[in-house]
Amino acid sequence: MKFDKDLLIKHRFWVMLAVAVPLALASIALLLTSVSAQIAQTRKKIEESLKGFQKPQNEVFNEQGIDEADQVAKLAKSKQEIVWRAAYGAQAHLFGWPDAIERNFEFAKGRIANEVQFLKEVKDAKDAPPDQYDPSQGVQLMHGTLVSGVRDRITLRDRKGQTALFHLARKVTTPGTEDGAGYANLADPRYAGKVVAVKYQLGKYFNDGLHDNEILAFRDSYKDQIHPLLQLVDPLRRDDKGEVAGVVQLKGWPYYDPKADPYKDMKDIPCYRFLLKEWVITGDISEEAWYAEEDIWIQRDIYSRIRAANDMISKLDRVDQGDGKDGKGSFQNSYFRLDLKLKGDDLEWTVTNRLKRRQKLDQKFKIWFIPDGEPEIVTFDAEPLDPAGTGKFTATKSRTLAKNPRRSGIYGVEQVLTWETAAVRRIDAVSFAEQDALAHRTYPNLLVAYGAKPADAGGDPTAAPGAPPGPGAPPGPGFGGPPGGFRRGGRGPRGGGGFGAPGAPVGELANGFWKERYVEVTQQARRVPVAVSLIVDQDHVDRVLTSFNNSPLRFLIDQVSLNHYPQSLRPPAEPAAGTNVAGAPGFPGFTGGPGFPGSTGQEADQGLEANMEMVIYGRVTLYERYPPRPQQAAVTPPPETK
Repeated sequence: MKFDKDLLIKHRFWVMLAVAVPLALASIALLLTSVSAQIAQTRKKIEESLKGFQKPQNEVFNEQGIDEADQVAKLAKSKQEIVWRAAYGAQAHLFGWPDAIERNFEFAKGRIANEVQFLKEVKDAKDAPPDQYDPSQGVQLMHGTLVSGVRDRITLRDRKGQTALFHLARKVTTPGTEDGAGYANLADPRYAGKVVAVKYQLGKYFNDGLHDNEILAFRDSYKDQIHPLLQLVDPLRRDDKGEVAGVVQLKGWPYYDPKADPYKDMKDIPCYRFLLKEWVITGDISEEAWYAEEDIWIQRDIYSRIRAANDMISKLDRVDQGDGKDGKGSFQNSYFRLDLKLKGDDLEWTVTNRLKRRQKLDQKFKIWFIPDGEPEIVTFDAEPLDPAGTGKFTATKSRTLAKNPRRSGIYGVEQVLTWETAAVRRIDAVSFAEQDALAHRTYPNLLVAYGAKPADAGGDPTAAPGAPPGPGAPPGPGFGGPPGGFRRGGRGPRGGGGFGAPGAPVGELANGFWKERYVEVTQQARRVPVAVSLIVDQDHVDRVLTSFNNSPLRFLIDQVSLNHYPQSLRPPAEPAAGTNVAGAPGFPGFTGGPGFPGSTGQEADQGLEANMEMVIYGRVTLYERYPPRPQQAAVTPPPETK
């Protein structure tokens, strides 16, 4: 048959298909037989080899491996301690007790004796074993001669003849005495001159027991901390002349500064939490005293954050390149820009509105004309300024100041804030260490007590958001009713009226405190839920949040709620004639804003549209004292005498 080349080219597709299909089938058959068997055999060998590595029969470490693992462990622990030390160091100044306690009992850095062991075989302190002092290892032991003792402290003379004061813990063991343990026996004159070994710690650790004298001192000095704390925010008030002074309103209470009784006219209101009744001392209230002080520490930081937010806008930063010595200076904050010129006693000023809203110009400014001297308060009185970039948003005037030959330039400017210009204008509610302070996504997690495991709280603190709360928990966050209102006393089975209110116990302890107050408790720290409701200027929301983020208590924000606040914040009008405004409870005759009794709250404010209600939910972390609580130091027995 003749080969037809043209026919083959014409039908080349079908020819190639007829050849390719048999070849492909042959290749697949080869892979499924011989090649597949070889792959299976190789896989089996690899799996058998892996079994030998995954399940070692005997794990053997040589000395080098043990040393390497030990070094890794020490490095990890050192890093943990570095962080712990730094975190506690940043907070230590916040954990102070009343001055009377620090002076007399030295809670911060005093020597606290836990055990006083009498060394009967040693007659002279010079022959006593060596002292041990290594806070990083928790070893603190001093030998010496007991000079004298009273109910709450002893004095020791060491081997060098120097005296050392030790404050006694509530429970002090005294091995070597004839009348058993305790501390009252150390005041017995028969023990004077005896050689002792004192195991001690530096300062008190959280929840350490307090002896009777310390409890009495705390009861008498607790209230001394309240008004210095409230004064941090410069609360709105009437001064002795009957004029409105201060910056931040405390909702529900017209604050005043009483000179005699710090409790006078204080009410159970949600913008602070203190024990308003007298302390009940029916036994050992050490635990409640620590919780009460912890409440003070947390509130002091919250009020400091509010003050810091206001301070951010009160200071005007220099924006020119000069140093002020030539009598000129340009300064600005978020509200205004000031261009100042000083010639002798004449001050020329130009004020520019930097906001996109109308601003009144009857503002007071502190101006430093003398370096490192006291500032002078100058009022720039002029017509209100239009919004920035529109109409008349700049004003220029001059005035003659009181004669002062010491003025040499313009070195700094600070705006005197009022209730209208503050970043934070009112404190509506402060809640912490209770279920109401938890954010919505963390609310199902029940709080735990100090030193207790999470399971002791009756629930799982690690439960996923949305899990049902444990038994006895309230149905939801205490955020019902009017905007910003926390439901007070929403603590489940111990719920009741406001904290400290008569006949309204809110906790299981004698004075109304409760133990389940922490989100988490570890060896290094305890975390407390916090919620704060504020009325703020909408232009300074970011500054308020930044201030809380900068808290030394490491305020971790979980949730923020913002709503327009339509009501007036205008303070009261002038009181009625003859009204005693210096300390009259309730300030009768006032007809001003909602923060004061008798007010209607309907007056129109300047910048009313700028008021925002801000509710911040978060957690603060309070670190335990570093170095950690000392372990019991071993008392070296005295050498045997022959």
